[in-house]
This record gives sequence, structure tokens and C-alpha cells, in this order.
Amino acid sequence: MVVPYPPGGSTDNLARVFTQELAKATSMPVIVDNKPGGGTTVGALNVKNAPADGYSLLFQVDGLFNGKLSSPTIPYEIEDFEIIAPLSQTPYALLTPAGLNIRSLDDLKAHAQKNNGELTIGTLGIGVSSYSIMGNALAAALDVKPVFIPYKGGAQGVNALMAGEVDVYFATVGLTRTLEGNDRVNILATTGNPGNNKFLEGV
Repeated sequence: MVVPYPPGGSTDNLARVFTQELAKATSMPVIVDNKPGGGTTVGALNVKNAPADGYSLLFQVDGLFNGKLSSPTIPYEIEDFEIIAPLSQTPYALLTPAGLNIRSLDDLKAHAQKNNGELTIGTLGIGVSSYSIMGNALAAALDVKPVFIPYKGGAQGVNALMAGEVDVYFATVGLTRTLEGNDRVNILATTGNPGNNKFLEGV
């Protein structure tokens, strides 16, 4: 099971839970092979170039499609892969470093205005993705300029946020739950319908 992200993020964690169940169902060992890089292209090409014998699987999110849309010269086609099944969907949480003392979107806008109207936004990978789409929407709503900083995985993005490398980062709710009680991160908001979030109390 090729996971095109580093260990420790939400996709990797979900893949590891799923492969345990897949191993039980097939009575065969299933190994998770992390191959991050290139906005998930490295992992996708690894599976595309493997023998089509059913023994190489790709555990992918929107990067497979978005990567091809943003970089049409990537040497794979969507038709090279057979989609077996969707497994999950998740809302995201908008995080900021606690050291910036940002408690609201108004505070975030004021912070950007003090920095030439720019907001540094961490993204998972490069090119068009749900992260860049959310980042652009946030910047447009605040009337600021987004400056995207790509990271190979969610855990790396959150660590960069806590180190003060970026102003904001969108993390999956699963990853954000591991940060509850962490005094180095503020949770500003979550995506999705208000009141529907059962995972992060008080957000």
C-alpha cells in the first residue's frame, strides 16, 4: 500500500488502520510504503509503473486529480488507475501559532495587514489541492495576498506552524485532535456546517 505522504499525518494513519483490516480480510500481510514528494506524484508514479498484478495499491486523496490538473505533463493519466473505493472524508481546522496571539479572523486580517497585506499559508504538497483552494478562499475573504509554503505531509506542516514558519495551516480534524491541549497552537475555526463537528469540543 503506497502512501504518497510521510508517516504521521492523517492519510498515513488512516492507511495503516485500513491495511490492518485488509490484511485480516485477505489473510495476507499488507505493508505500508511511504513515498512522499512531488505533490504525491512520486507515490502515484511508483504504483503506475508497478506490475498490474493487484499487489500494488495507492492510498490517495485529491492529489492524484489535482496534480494532473495543475501539471498536465505529469507522466500519468487518471485512466492509468482503477478507483476501488472511497474510504473517508474529513473537515479541516484552521490553525495559527499561539505565539501570534490570533484569536479571530479579524485578528488574522490585522496580522496580514501589518505584513504588507500578505498571509503565509502552509499547504500539503504543491499545485492545486484542497489546501490551496481553502487558502485562496480564506485570503479572498480577508482581502489579503496568500503566500503558499508547501510541505510534504500534514505532520510537517503542523510542526512548521508551531515553529512559526507560517501564519496558518489547514489540518484535518483527525490531525488536529492530536493537538488538543497543545499551548503552541490556536484553533480558529473548522470547515463544514456549524454545530456538526463532534470531534473538537468548543470549536
